[in-house]
Amino acid sequence: MTKPHITGVVKDYRRRTVPNAIIRLGLTDANQLQSLVVSNKKGKFFITAPLGQYQIAVTKQGYIWKRAEAGMSFQGIEVDKKNPLMKVTLVPYEVFMSGKYD
Repeated sequence: MTKPHITGVVKDYRRRTVPNAIIRLGLTDANQLQSLVVSNKKGKFFITAPLGQYQIAVTKQGYIWKRAEAGMSFQGIEVDKKNPLMKVTLVPYEVFMSGKYD
């Protein structure tokens, strides 16, 4: 039986994979780090975690998480028996500031 987990892939705004992005998974209620992983050379990551509510943050130097447009650098996520898949888009800081991306 597979343990509860989150899988994901980190890409840039042009859909190219982003290796070595840092993925932090923290407990929502306790504001405590549960797991810290780095995306592989294909931008993929895998985190095993107990069932529950978490906050996930994805960072890479020189990039901004596209969802950060609203001023948020994390996203709530539930680890359940469905094993969520995350697709994260990072935008280079200069491109983000110029507004020239889709």
